[in-house]
Amino acid sequence: MSKSSLPQQPVFSSETEGPNLLTQALPGKSLYRKRLTELTVILLCLLGIGALVFSNKQIFQSSGFQTLQITAVSPKLSPSPPAAEAPIPAAPLTPKPVDRVAQESNLQPQVAERLEQWAGFWQARQPEPYLALFSSEFPDWARYRENRRSRMTSATFIELRLDDLVFRQTGPDEIVVRFRQTYRSDTHSSQQMKELTWRQTPEGPKIVRERMIK
Repeated sequence: MSKSSLPQQPVFSSETEGPNLLTQALPGKSLYRKRLTELTVILLCLLGIGALVFSNKQIFQSSGFQTLQITAVSPKLSPSPPAAEAPIPAAPLTPKPVDRVAQESNLQPQVAERLEQWAGFWQARQPEPYLALFSSEFPDWARYRENRRSRMTSATFIELRLDDLVFRQTGPDEIVVRFRQTYRSDTHSSQQMKELTWRQTPEGPKIVRERMIK
């Protein structure tokens, strides 16, 4: 077979001639590329819009804005001032009856204070203020007074302690105090139960009776 009998291949005379022939030969490929380009542009636009929305949301949250829930508040009506009342006529003054319970309860603190003074003067060996706490109605008062004065002045020291105090109201102006007395001096020591009866006087509560309990 000779070279002249082979089919001749097309020869392109220029660069423009080749593409034109290719486009005419394959029209579907060009349309596919065009559609792909359009889809790419649409996808890029959607991605850009999504990125912009996300960025605005982050800015809104980071700026500290919060939604406020507002509830309607009904106005409060101020109460109308009360009507002026007619003045009540003052009742005539009448003396109040004496409260016996209050009178008795007021006596106990006074007796407790006097009892503390009685023990303090005795321990300090001060016979005059000690004896001033006794009433002249105390039994055999003159002999008792001289006996106490002699013992207190002759002792070099006196120690006294009162325990287990019990106050008992025996009348509107009288209280009996029971306690355990511990006494010690340079010449004598003892421990015994004692009762002192105190009676209210114009000068305050005073001792009217003393009793040892065995």
